[in-house]
Amino acid sequence: MSEQHQDCEILAAHQVALLAAIQNRLIPSQDEMPGAGDAGCAQTVDRFLKERPALRRPIFAALNAVEAAAGECAQASAADEASTHVGFLALADTERDAVLRAVEAAQPDLFRTLVNQTYSAYYTNPAVLLILGWNPPQPEGHPTPPPFDEALLENVKQRGKLWRDA
Repeated sequence: MSEQHQDCEILAAHQVALLAAIQNRLIPSQDEMPGAGDAGCAQTVDRFLKERPALRRPIFAALNAVEAAAGECAQASAADEASTHVGFLALADTERDAVLRAVEAAQPDLFRTLVNQTYSAYYTNPAVLLILGWNPPQPEGHPTPPPFDEALLENVKQRGKLWRDA
């Protein structure tokens, strides 16, 4: 596996690769926007799993369901009944989409958890937010003010001194 999969503590390297591939189908790359898997969202979900152990069971079950459905998809399309198991990573994008739709129909709660965690990881990713043009708030939630335009003071400067020195 590549270096990006070494930082995970909960998911194994093959699970991170699987999750990244799934995420790239849930939020594919478009124009300058990276796909969710390419943006490192699988590693973010791994951090979510470390912080919230209650998410582990549904995420692991969803990953297992996707792999099982991928095997069924490969068997259905194979002319040879004795074909070996083919995982999600070996499928073409259209087959991956069909597998994800099948899992969503069969196990909507697990699939919803997987989608929600992917969206949370993607739309909190600093690189994605930067591309979207989001300007992070200052501490305590105050928005960053726009740069000050000195030209706005010209009318006041032209009036001259309207006060007397005390």
